[in-house]
Amino acid sequence: MSGSDLVCRAAIGFLRNWAATKENSAADGSARREYERRRAKDEAATRASCGHFGNIAVVLTPERQSTRAWSRGAIGEERGAAR
Repeated sequence: MSGSDLVCRAAIGFLRNWAATKENSAADGSARREYERRRAKDEAATRASCGHFGNIAVVLTPERQSTRAWSRGAIGEERGAAR
């Protein structure tokens, strides 16, 4: 591997990190992150309470209303940011 390959890989890594930072700091992503956090928490709780049948229970259990509300809010927030 040559020195220019290392520089290119470092630049690509830097740009990926920068893009991820910009994406996470965008105002249009806060409701989406909250929705994902709540959904993951709900799924983990369902899996923990149902033992071996946890994955099946996650599929069969409807999403909580409060979690759905965050999903709808995220859609609205993303539409507003796109304007």
